Amino acid sequence: MSCGAEGAIVGSALNNDPLRGFGGYYDILAKLPPKALADLIEGAYNFAIQYPNDYYHNWQSGNQAWDLTMSQADPNKLLWLAVRLGIAKA
Repeated sequence: MSCGAEGAIVGSALNNDPLRGFGGYYDILAKLPPKALADLIEGAYNFAIQYPNDYYHNWQSGNQAWDLTMSQADPNKLLWLAVRLGIAKA
C-alpha cells in the first residue's frame, strides 16, 4: 500500500532537515510513547471502519494534537501507518 502524496510531502520536508522535525502538533505526537500513539491510531482506524460514511470523523480521541491533525485521516492511510510502525500486520 502506498502512502500517497501526503507521505511524499512529509518525507521531502524531513529530508531537507531531518533534525528539525515537522513542527507544531506533529512534534507533540512524535514525542508520545509508542503505546499512546498506537492507541490513537487504533481508535481512529476502528472508528473509521465501523462508521465508513462518517466523512467528518466525529470520533474524538481526547488528544488535542491528534484531533487537530489526524482526525479526518483516510482509514487506508491509518492502516498504512500502523503497519509501518509495526502496530498492525498487512
